[in-house]
Amino acid sequence: MNIRLYGDTDYRLLLLLGRAGDMLSKVRRVELDQYHISPIEALALFCISEIGNGETPAEVSRKMRRRHNTVTALLGRMEKKGLLTRTRNAERNGTWRIDLTAKGEVICRQAVSLSSVHGVMSNFSEGEKLELESYLKTICDNANVQLNKATMGD
Repeated sequence: MNIRLYGDTDYRLLLLLGRAGDMLSKVRRVELDQYHISPIEALALFCISEIGNGETPAEVSRKMRRRHNTVTALLGRMEKKGLLTRTRNAERNGTWRIDLTAKGEVICRQAVSLSSVHGVMSNFSEGEKLELESYLKTICDNANVQLNKATMGD
């Protein structure tokens, strides 16, 4: 059996999207190494900063679009690094409050520069970036529809 997938434009695009995402992740990881954080930790810092201190792990996981148990473990690792604190919320029984520490706030401000990503995207005009953003959103929306169909048994 000889399957020629490289002749299929959709397959080539799938490969290129994956490769581009992998390369951007590697570039970003190298940039974040100087702050001793991972890209997922940077995302968590951004989300906590954006929604404000005192939020719950559940709210952070929704903002990050990650599973609650995954984010809870991540927050624990970040607490050990001194990036945030988790304290029992006296107003809401059984929940935790998440607050960035001074160290977490400094690293968040430093990591938001995205200079590595800006460098990778520097050959695109603002219009091209907006067009690419629109295409990528459409891909995500279409993939979400496919996933919903697959999980609903349609």
